[in-house]
Amino acid sequence: MFCFCFLGEIQVKFKLPDGSEIGPFFYRSDRTVSQLRSDVFHYHLPKKEDGPKKVKDIELLNGEQILSDKTKINECDRYPEGICIIQVSVRSPPKHKQGGSPKNNRCLYCRRTPRK
Repeated sequence: MFCFCFLGEIQVKFKLPDGSEIGPFFYRSDRTVSQLRSDVFHYHLPKKEDGPKKVKDIELLNGEQILSDKTKINECDRYPEGICIIQVSVRSPPKHKQGGSPKNNRCLYCRRTPRK
C-alpha cells in the first residue's frame, strides 16, 4: 500500500454520527485536534436543527479515546495505509421541559406562614 500524500501531511477520514464517512482530507501533521474540530463544524457537518450549535458540542475520537484539544494529528493511531480515521461525536442539546421556565412552576396552593 502507498500513501499518496506530501511529506508532513496525513490523510484523515471522518466518520460522522450518521455512519457515513467523508474524506480523505490531507492535513499537516502539526495540526491540533481543536483546529480539526473547528474544520469539521464549519465545513463538513450538515446544518440541522438538532445538530451542534457550537464547536464545543463536537468531540473527536480515535481508537475509542476522546482526543484532547492539544493533541496533534501525528499522535493519532493510523492504519497501515497511512490513513487516520477520526470518529465525530456530537453532544445532543439539552431538552427543555414543557411547562415553561422554573419560575412558572410554582405551587398554587402553598401557604405562607406568618412571621412573628
